[in-house]
Amino acid sequence: MKRILTIIITAAMIFSGLPFMTGTAEADALAKKKLPKNITLQAAASGQTEAKLAWNKIKSPGKGYAVFRDGEAIAHLNTKKTAFTDQGLASGTAHTYQIKTYTKKTVKMWFNKKTEKWQKKKPAKKYRGKSRKEAVYTYKKKSNTVRIQTEGPKNNTPSDTSQDNTPADTPKDNTPADTQKNNTPADTPKSNTPADTPKNNTPSDTSQNNTPADTPKDNTPADTQKNNTPADTPKDSTPVDTPKDNTPADTPKDNTPADTPKDNTPADASQDNTPADTSITITWKNWDGSILKTTTVQEGTTPSYGGTPTRPDDSFTYTFKGWSPSIVAATRNATYTAEYTPKSKYNYNIKFINEPYGNGGKSVIYIETNNPDPLSMVANATNASGKNVTANVIGIPSDYADVQFTDEDEFYVGNGIPVILGPTEAGQLTFNVEEVDRATNVRIIVASRTVTVKDYKAEEIAWRQRVIQNVCTNSMTNQEKMQAICGYILTNFKYLPTYRGQYVLIFKNEGIPYWVRKEIDSAGSPAALVDFGNDLGYPLENLFTKYKIGTPEWTQYHMCAYSAADDYYYKACPPSDTNIVNPSDITFNPDTYQFWGE
Repeated sequence: MKRILTIIITAAMIFSGLPFMTGTAEADALAKKKLPKNITLQAAASGQTEAKLAWNKIKSPGKGYAVFRDGEAIAHLNTKKTAFTDQGLASGTAHTYQIKTYTKKTVKMWFNKKTEKWQKKKPAKKYRGKSRKEAVYTYKKKSNTVRIQTEGPKNNTPSDTSQDNTPADTPKDNTPADTQKNNTPADTPKSNTPADTPKNNTPSDTSQNNTPADTPKDNTPADTQKNNTPADTPKDSTPVDTPKDNTPADTPKDNTPADTPKDNTPADASQDNTPADTSITITWKNWDGSILKTTTVQEGTTPSYGGTPTRPDDSFTYTFKGWSPSIVAATRNATYTAEYTPKSKYNYNIKFINEPYGNGGKSVIYIETNNPDPLSMVANATNASGKNVTANVIGIPSDYADVQFTDEDEFYVGNGIPVILGPTEAGQLTFNVEEVDRATNVRIIVASRTVTVKDYKAEEIAWRQRVIQNVCTNSMTNQEKMQAICGYILTNFKYLPTYRGQYVLIFKNEGIPYWVRKEIDSAGSPAALVDFGNDLGYPLENLFTKYKIGTPEWTQYHMCAYSAADDYYYKACPPSDTNIVNPSDITFNPDTYQFWGE
């Protein structure tokens, strides 16, 4: 039996959003001569939750500039970027930043099922799991270090209310102490004694400091109204006991501040000094926290910016969406932040290579796009509830004989990118393509397509039941049934395609179940036989992983399923290489290939 020499490489898609630069060689050479060797980092805290960084271009920056926060790389930018905004920080916190140049290479990593770790060295086949291509960064030149502290929480307490509206700042000419002199007890002229007071000297006209002790002799209590004579005054309220400072507690009830004319009491301070007439400050901010402008309005008035703010284009173009929060009538100081809708500069279209499968199967798509940077894209699948049900995203490796890459590390083929998805569910699923700009952390859906995805496990069970019904009878023993099933597979199935003595994987066949394309190998056939045995209630052991690869036992039995009850070995592999291909038959041409559902 021949071993499969090519393996599917599983590569998680890495996002970096690296735009391309163009220019003449002469201009580039001249620019490099003028550029300094060292990086100088400048910084300025900007807002409560972000920090802005800027630095100069240098000579020989490698692949670009990496931003380090507190010793950890948080962004990798291309050589054209010389600024970065670190967002989502906690207010009032300090962080240390540094810029370094970097180079990048892509290495192949393997998952070791025994250690459950990713490693560079290819593990033994029985421990070999998925593989992926991983970006490895090497850092070289570095800048100075700066430390930035974000702003603390803003104070929005009543202390920010207009000062002319707080009791402490009430205009002096309106405070009780400064009430018009002819109305305040302390400043009542001494000449306004009871001698000068008319005989109907009611308490409302009597000055509070007009105690009986100061009453002239010719104005004896006998001539005073009975309700105002010392004889009728309670002992604890006699003029002798009246406090000198004439406190309200001893003042006759009809002469208390409550009877003071309403327009002169502290409670009734002039209404044109209340918050209703106070100007309210509205602050307008852009998406990055920078202040666009401030305006003032009266309470109850709906503020207006008076124009349309803008956001500079980066990897995306931006259209003004509105203000957050929604603008309402002003009741206190408020801040509104501009929001924008990003739009990609490129076109996208999702095409399916074959009918998609989920719940154990593969869904193979081709992302047709004029975006030259595959690493800025990611694909996923979501169910009707919007939940991501993508088990894995696989960038297509070079092991597929029919995939010719424009750039092997970039996975770019023809006019787009082939991708393999493994949805964990079946049914109505929506496949999405997202574009990511790591410099700004903006991520948007640029293409979507909803299709019915078949359930791989359910379809496989249904196929096995059909085989059992067609080749088995009730009178057969389990051993006879398994022999009939093996004969069916050996007669109708082929090995995986071979070319020049090696087994090959053909990308345009990916996603088609093995029982549909009728191709099987020495790894898949024993697993299928074990499933058939379970359907019959006849336990079998898969020997493919029982023995160490390369040992005599593995060579003899790895393609078999074993029955301990009957001491019998079942084999369902074709006896020879019957699926040899010609290179001209396996070319994947996305421009002319018939896609599923088109």
